[in-house]
Amino acid sequence: MLGRGKSRKEKGGTTVLTMMDQKLDADAGHAIDLRAFIRCAVVADPQMTCEQVMRLFERHADSECIVVCEDERVPCGLVMRDKLIRRLGSRFGASLYSDKPISRLMDDRPIVADAAMPLQELLDLALGRAESSLYDCVIVVDGARLAGILTVADLLGLSKLHQQQAAVAKQRIIRRMERLMADIDGAVTKVQQAGMHGEALSQSMSELTRTGREALVDADRAFDALAERMAVQRERIAELQQRAEAIDSVTALIKRLADQCNLLAVNASIEAARAGGHGRGFGVVADEIRMLAAETKRSAGEIAEMIGAIRASVQETAEQFMAGIRVSESSRSAIGRAGEAFERIFAAAADNHGTAREINAKAQAACEMAGRVAAEIRELADGFRSSDEIGRPGETNSAVAAFK
Repeated sequence: MLGRGKSRKEKGGTTVLTMMDQKLDADAGHAIDLRAFIRCAVVADPQMTCEQVMRLFERHADSECIVVCEDERVPCGLVMRDKLIRRLGSRFGASLYSDKPISRLMDDRPIVADAAMPLQELLDLALGRAESSLYDCVIVVDGARLAGILTVADLLGLSKLHQQQAAVAKQRIIRRMERLMADIDGAVTKVQQAGMHGEALSQSMSELTRTGREALVDADRAFDALAERMAVQRERIAELQQRAEAIDSVTALIKRLADQCNLLAVNASIEAARAGGHGRGFGVVADEIRMLAAETKRSAGEIAEMIGAIRASVQETAEQFMAGIRVSESSRSAIGRAGEAFERIFAAAADNHGTAREINAKAQAACEMAGRVAAEIRELADGFRSSDEIGRPGETNSAVAAFK
C-alpha cells in the first residue's frame, strides 16, 4: 500500500527532492498541487487491536504512520510508528494495550488537509503544531475521503520547492523591476533632454521676443519721425495751395486788365478813324495795343489753365498725403497693439523659461533618484542571490535525509 512512496526510493535512488528539483523550472510559475506529492497510506480499522496494528507496521516497514479510517475511508485518527512502539514498549504497556482497540492510543485530532489547500497554508498549519506532534504525518483528503499522507520529509521538500518558486518569482520580479527601472531611466533621460531642449528654446524665444520688442520700439520711433516730417509736408502743401490760389487771383486780375486794355484800344481806334489823316499814327498804336491786350489775355488764360492743373495736382497730392497719414496712423496703432502682444509674449516666454528650468531641474533629480533606485534594486538582487539557501539543494537534502 506504500507503492508510491516505495517507488521513490527504488528508482535508482531518486528521492522526492530530486523529483522536485526536476519539476522546478516547469512549476516555477504555477501553484503546487499536493496530489502530485502525497504518499499512499496504510489504513487500519478503529476496532483493530494495538497488537494487530503493530503487526501491520511490521508488514509495512517503510511506513511511518497508519491512518485509522471509518467506513468509506473517512479518516478518524493517526498512529505514528515511533509513538506506538514507545507506548507498547513501556512497562506494563503491552499488557495494558495489546488487546485494546487502536482507537485508545491513536491521535484522534491529527492534522487533516484538503488536497486543494494552498501549500503555504498547509506549511503554516504543520509548523504551528505543538512540539509533541510536530513530526507527525499530515493526512490528506479529497473531499472527506482519504487521499494519502505527507511525511515531515515531504513537507520539507514541499517547503523547499515553495521557497524555490518564491525565489524564482522574486528574481523574476527583480528582473522585471530592473527592466522597468531601465525604461523609467530612459524615459527620465528623454524628459531631461526634452527639458534642456525646452529651456534652450524658451531662452531663444525670450531673446527673439526681446529683439522683436526692440524692433517695434525702433519702428515706433521711426513712425514718430515720419509723423513729424509729414506734418511739415502737410504745412508746405497747404502753403502751396494758398500760393496757387494767389497766382490764380493775379491771373484773373491780368485777364481783367487785358480786357480793359482791349476795350481802350478799340475806343482809340474809333477815335483815330474819326480824326482821319491826323489820327492815322494813333490808330496804328491802338491796333498794336489791342493785339498786345489779346495776346496778354490769351497768355493769362494759359497761365490760368496751368495754375488749375497745378492746383488739381496739389489737391490730389494732398488727398494722397492724407491717405498716407491715415495709413501711417493705422500702422502705428497696429504697432502699438503688436507691442502690447510682444509684452505679453515676453512675459509668457519668461514664465515658460522659468517653468522649463524647473522641469529640467526636477528631471535631473528624477534621473538621479532613478539611478539610486536602480542601484538599490541591483543590491537587493545581489543580496537575494548571495543569501538564498535554496540555491544549495545539498543542505536541504541532508536535512530531509534525517527524517528518512
